[in-house]
Amino acid sequence: MAARREAMEGLIDLARQSLKDLDGQQLFIQVRDEKGKKLARLSLSLQMQPNAAEDQ
Repeated sequence: MAARREAMEGLIDLARQSLKDLDGQQLFIQVRDEKGKKLARLSLSLQMQPNAAEDQ
């Protein structure tokens, strides 16, 4: 579906512009039709997890 593809591209662009702190960020986009009915919800979540081997 073209709307979902465009929403995914929009989410990627939003992530590039918005994510300054890589820990605990969550973004989402809702896709709706012309009547406002929800068609899909795309989300992106980023969390930083330190490598235990590097801490020693």
